[in-house]
Amino acid sequence: NYTVVGGIKFYQRREIKDIVAYLRLLVNPRDDEALKRILNTPPRGIGGTSMARIQEYAELRKMPVLAVLREIDTDDTLSPRARRAAAEFVHMIDDLALEAKTRPVAWCVETVIEKIDYRGHVQSEDQKESKNRLEIIEEFIIACKNFDAEQGKNLQDFLQSMALLNDA
Repeated sequence: NYTVVGGIKFYQRREIKDIVAYLRLLVNPRDDEALKRILNTPPRGIGGTSMARIQEYAELRKMPVLAVLREIDTDDTLSPRARRAAAEFVHMIDDLALEAKTRPVAWCVETVIEKIDYRGHVQSEDQKESKNRLEIIEEFIIACKNFDAEQGKNLQDFLQSMALLNDA
């Protein structure tokens, strides 16, 4: 197992969990836990009240949250900003999910980080820790490139091997 200074396991770091949540959603659009983690990470204008309404609606209709977000443009109970942000999020996830089926894991990770400007988010969120957190992100990309080179498997296989590491 890989440990980062401070004793926090590498895959338990917030930035890794955020990126992995995006990857999980690309592989499984029904992963509500992953979606809740990243819907407003980085902030995109979907606040707590909007998220609560979306979640409540999903539970009521027994639908995954992402499916509810696909229909959100007709929901007048949410602000236009929240509806627009949700529509952009869904579009991005759908596009990336399609690409992720045939792309190497490192490509998926780097593309997610770039599309959501995760590095910018990390820098704006925590000036003091941002250098360390950015290094963690780069280490994760290297780990993904190594996985691609050694395993040559897809994103789903990568996530499964990560789950096994976390269970160990």
